[in-house]
Amino acid sequence: MNEDVFRTEELPRADRFDAWRERAAHSHAPVEMSSARFAHFRGFQQAVQLGAVPVYASEWQPAVARRTPRLIRQPAPERYRLSFIRSGTVGTAVNGRHITYGAYGLFSHTTWAPFEPRIGTREDRVKAVSVEVPRALLSLPAAQVDHVIGRPLSGRDGTGALLAAFLNTLTADARS
Repeated sequence: MNEDVFRTEELPRADRFDAWRERAAHSHAPVEMSSARFAHFRGFQQAVQLGAVPVYASEWQPAVARRTPRLIRQPAPERYRLSFIRSGTVGTAVNGRHITYGAYGLFSHTTWAPFEPRIGTREDRVKAVSVEVPRALLSLPAAQVDHVIGRPLSGRDGTGALLAAFLNTLTADARS
């Protein structure tokens, strides 16, 4: 297992947002990104690699990321992504669904379809944990994937609570 930590505070202020945008493009998939806090942007990411499955704990200020059809045509790994919101709010547009998630919300999307997460919809910092599973590892029928991608799931009970606890524990104590 490999662990990598990135903090924008370690960079000159003028370079922080561009470095964050580049980090997102390399760790996930190419995205367009904007933020009203461009000049004072702060972000943190802990990346843990579990074989072919990356897990990311992150904290960042409000921003909008867009995975557009133009960017989808660029080479990038095809992955399913599940994100658990520890605190803050995230609004998403996935498969025509517009949903806002708060603390303990879980949302999903794929890297091969357009999506637009709005991080910090209430101008709050967002703390989240995300796991990305390569498409090749899960042989799921497209209709089944389309049915669940973008649908809300609570991290407070049932399967969602198990996932949330696992992700929190994994990133809190990655070395063990």
